[in-house]
Amino acid sequence: MIYSTNNIQSNSTSNYQPNDILDKDAFLKLLITELRYQDPVEPMKDRDFIAQMAQFSSLEQLQNLNKNNEYLLKLNQIAFSFNTISMIGKKAVFEDDSGQIREGVVRGISFEGSVPQLDLGDNGMISIDAVLKVADQDI
Repeated sequence: MIYSTNNIQSNSTSNYQPNDILDKDAFLKLLITELRYQDPVEPMKDRDFIAQMAQFSSLEQLQNLNKNNEYLLKLNQIAFSFNTISMIGKKAVFEDDSGQIREGVVRGISFEGSVPQLDLGDNGMISIDAVLKVADQDI
């Protein structure tokens, strides 16, 4: 990862800020500046230039991959939410805190916190992680 040197302080108490990360545009500007002010008697060697362009290409591909991963994560979360919502009105078989297998009809769902909670009416709220099986009520 490439970091900006604009905010470097002389003491060691400087805090890292996320906006200090250079993106691909800053990388290109840095490369162009380096080419502009290079020594004309000893210009940058081809292999050095190719290496920097390869780094730039890798940076761009990693950024695109990261964007795609974020998009896929959001789609996965949406699909999980829809699948969870489809449990409403169905019978859920679950293991309670004492290890007993119980069942109840899903009345509602709470998405508070990191794991959805199913409202099983008289059986209370249970974590979706405790569900062993979901089926139509008449089964």
